[in-house]
Amino acid sequence: MNLNSQTLFSTPILKTAVNTKLADYMEDLIVPKIKNLDYIKDEQVHTDYHRDNNKKIVNSDELKPFIEVTNLAADFYVKQLGIKFKNKVEWWVQDYKKNQYYPYHAHPGASISGIYYVRANDKAGDLEFSTPNPHVYFEHHTDKKTRFKNLHHRITPEKGLLVLFPSWLYHKVISSNSKNIIRTCLAFNYE
Repeated sequence: MNLNSQTLFSTPILKTAVNTKLADYMEDLIVPKIKNLDYIKDEQVHTDYHRDNNKKIVNSDELKPFIEVTNLAADFYVKQLGIKFKNKVEWWVQDYKKNQYYPYHAHPGASISGIYYVRANDKAGDLEFSTPNPHVYFEHHTDKKTRFKNLHHRITPEKGLLVLFPSWLYHKVISSNSKNIIRTCLAFNYE
């Protein structure tokens, strides 16, 4: 008998840091404008997500250096995934305060999603991904020692960190109970 197993349906995410010059540019661009974000009570976040692109707090011309870098990362990432995407990007800014969070969600209608951390401190709530494998949620079917037991994967925010992931992958923002939280990000979708 010749036994062999394969790992199927893995879900790669891309994590990289942008250069310091771009990270500083993005922080200087966005942070003074976060006071213009809307507070969406039902979503527990300050954001411009629901605005038309021409009413966002940053415009495409201002984001051009960032979008150029992100397009390079997205091109690399889709080659790893073997998928097609359009370089058409939609973005929104989010700023989190004490006890604010965003529940599990995905981004239907997009192919790749991303989060770029404009600024963050050690009090910022993590980004948490949920496994797309429903089998691991049934405790009686899973050996505790298996590498497929992980239900969640967390990423700690830090200034300049860029994360790309498939838009169908469920994720959430963990709340922070610190009044000193700093967590501002630019989220985006590629078609």
